[in-house]
Amino acid sequence: MMAIAARAWEKSTPGWGVLLLGGPANVGKSTTARALAARCGASVLPADAIWYALKAATDPMSHPELHYFDPPDSEWRRFGPEYWCDRHIVSAHAISLAMDPVIEYCLSERWPVIVEGACITPDDAARWTRQHEGLRAVFIHQREDLRTYLLSRPDRVTEHRGETFWLFGNWLREQALLNGLPVVDVYPRASLADRVLAAAQ
Repeated sequence: MMAIAARAWEKSTPGWGVLLLGGPANVGKSTTARALAARCGASVLPADAIWYALKAATDPMSHPELHYFDPPDSEWRRFGPEYWCDRHIVSAHAISLAMDPVIEYCLSERWPVIVEGACITPDDAARWTRQHEGLRAVFIHQREDLRTYLLSRPDRVTEHRGETFWLFGNWLREQALLNGLPVVDVYPRASLADRVLAAAQ
């Protein structure tokens, strides 16, 4: 029975037990994660769920970095995209550090999990890949101007957010490459899941 379970694990997860899928907002992380989960028999854990839990258990006075990147629309307009990008980075670092026990738990369960979210930082992803043999990390990047893409969608919000996500995406790409982690371009979208899976192997 144990041998059968081991073979099933090996078949469903080609070399990884946890796959981290990072990238800025609106590049297709969730859609790609769901497609890969269906193919690999994996579960999907949105990193945003961890962030929301951390925010609910803290307050802006005790843990301001966990509440930095949740401003109302009026606040977006008061400061430039560079300001919000810096705060996004600080918040992402704080959330990533809190994910250590989550990563260890997912690996201990021996069930494949894809953790996706914008708060996965390349520094921490690289640290986890060094510490855990069964963990892989891939970052998705969008070369075209993300601000233009967001503004073309009527359900999206202000241009400040689009520019912020674009700057943050460029920072993620740069840091991922510095840490030796694979970066996959979002286009062509039809083959994105295949390319992410190949990069994870």
